[in-house]
Amino acid sequence: MRGTTWTVLAAVAALAVGCNGGGGSGSSRAGAAAPVTSGATSPTTSSTPTPGGAPTGTFERTFDGRGYVVHVPAAHDGVRDLPLVLAFHGSGDTSRNFFEALRVSGWVSAAEQAGVILVVPATKSPFRSFPVWSGNPNNDIPQMQAEYDEVLALLDQDVATTWRVDPAHVHGLGFSDGGLFLGAVGLRSPRLATTTILGYGWGAFDIQPTTQRRPVHLACGSQDQFFGAAQQTQAFLAQRGHDVLWEPAAGVGHTFIGLSAAIDPARALAWLLARPGPGGAPATPTPPSTGVGSGGTGGGVGLVTRTVTAQPQGLPAVQVSYTAYVPTTYDPASPIPLVLAANMGLQPWQALAQAEGFVVVDLRDHDQNGGWRFDIDVPVLDAVLRDTRAAWNVNTRRTYYHGFSAGAHFGYAVVLANANVFAGLGISAGSMQTAIAQGIWPGLVARRIPVAIRHGTGDQVVPVAAGRADRDRLQQAGHPVQYEEFQGGHTVSAQDAQAIWTFLRQHTAP
Repeated sequence: MRGTTWTVLAAVAALAVGCNGGGGSGSSRAGAAAPVTSGATSPTTSSTPTPGGAPTGTFERTFDGRGYVVHVPAAHDGVRDLPLVLAFHGSGDTSRNFFEALRVSGWVSAAEQAGVILVVPATKSPFRSFPVWSGNPNNDIPQMQAEYDEVLALLDQDVATTWRVDPAHVHGLGFSDGGLFLGAVGLRSPRLATTTILGYGWGAFDIQPTTQRRPVHLACGSQDQFFGAAQQTQAFLAQRGHDVLWEPAAGVGHTFIGLSAAIDPARALAWLLARPGPGGAPATPTPPSTGVGSGGTGGGVGLVTRTVTAQPQGLPAVQVSYTAYVPTTYDPASPIPLVLAANMGLQPWQALAQAEGFVVVDLRDHDQNGGWRFDIDVPVLDAVLRDTRAAWNVNTRRTYYHGFSAGAHFGYAVVLANANVFAGLGISAGSMQTAIAQGIWPGLVARRIPVAIRHGTGDQVVPVAAGRADRDRLQQAGHPVQYEEFQGGHTVSAQDAQAIWTFLRQHTAP
């Protein structure tokens, strides 16, 4: 279907990447760290990419007297715009040395797998020949701003003229003095979608007043001299309305490689990639529309059974049948909402669909034995969605998922990983543990999606404690949640469907 990309398997691959790096600091080459196999070559001054060739790999370049290292992943095909991370080194360091620290600690490997361009500039602001971004010990803010503007010029006039860069996905990462630099000028910059500040904190105040609230990832080791200030900073920014991910690293000192091992570069990249920015231009508000129709025709009304074919990657094609109920009042000229009722049949939803005017699909796993597989059932789900949108004029901003038991476990993973596809998620007797095991965390998704949870206090299959824990995880990550308990066991009913629909129908997808 147009505009839909299923990312569960891709997200799992990205978030499962580990760090093989050990100790060491950002201003040492590799310390005692074990090497990371990244497929990247060492920087070389002899390679000079040209706009026509746009090669991939690692290159050392100079622009307007500033040296920098750029790593371009193999995913760059000269057609798609790729996200980019500007990585600012600590005091006393160099761009070449910091790139080696990024490589050894797993950031280059993670960027390669996630399709992210890394740009590591060198500072031109030495203090008594000691490289710093702050200009001098008194933190010369105007000088920092001027140097930041020069880095943006490097990005626009040298990097982006050679490789395709997604303007909505330019992110900043800084360690130590580089973190101070981002705190002073990066948080104020409309060009950066997110800022990642490692091994630094400045306390409970703004270095520079910020006009917009932005996503900020702060991480600091408990043995770092800046840990107390970093704790104060993250609490202050969260209170001010910034989207803050705070990761304290127990037992870690002021070391970039050690801190990277604690936070996992792949997971950090997944967090920032889920938060695009406006691309340096004012954001265009979404019009208050009820949605857009898929334009499908010929599906009919009442109970309808259809057959679809899905092609899982590396596996034989799978043919499945599904049944939908379409209200008799359906008018093909008016886009109609769609509810996927997973692992429960149509009974809880059919009368409600007729009364409220939406399509409901009886969604089952591919072999209908209650065991959901991501490698097969994600393509099956995609095939069903494509088919429903071809058969009926479905409102593409009002697709909802309600899962029971294993269908709820599966729903947590697939809906959170594809949060922009679904308007809302309903959970009956479910647990988020399957999603978490796949690397799908509620704080690391593209959108804060509304979730309605219903759980029986006497459930002996999935204890009610699981529902309460999932409620807390979702709320802490900023998702709108309606949580209700009822006296009963491992069941789903029309009463559950009614309560879930009453909450979810208020919400639409982007």
